[in-house]
Amino acid sequence: MKKVQASPFFTVLADEATDVSNKEKTPIVIRYVNQNEIREDFVGFAECANGTAGATLATLILSQLKSWGLDTAKVRGQGYDGAGNMAGKLNGCAANIMKEHPKALYLHCSSHTLNLCIMQCPSMHLVTTMWTSLRDVGLFFNTSPKRNGKLESVISATSND
Repeated sequence: MKKVQASPFFTVLADEATDVSNKEKTPIVIRYVNQNEIREDFVGFAECANGTAGATLATLILSQLKSWGLDTAKVRGQGYDGAGNMAGKLNGCAANIMKEHPKALYLHCSSHTLNLCIMQCPSMHLVTTMWTSLRDVGLFFNTSPKRNGKLESVISATSND
């Protein structure tokens, strides 16, 4: 968190998801600049105990950022999917955050845009092959504790943090 705190500005990326225990969670990712390098780091989950309405999610995200010691006045961007509760112009999460922080502009998240594009082309052989390969690599590591442990140690060793 110290690197994000040292950055003059940051963008928040979030989405809602239901976990295996059937609870709504909001994963939060922060995009910021660190030593002239753009970073995107997952910082944690926030439980949507009070629902997923736009105002509720805005309050949840802002309070979670504050609990991590981040100055919400530094928020300059928001990236979410295009769902009404996130992107709605009047009562969406982005609109509610912009009421408090007008410089926190909303843009449709590029990852969601890419996913929407990919979902429109399942008949393309290269796309199907790519997704199959990604799935197979995930299965390769997730089905063996030894391989998973080795992967985690390699990732830790090559991490810049």
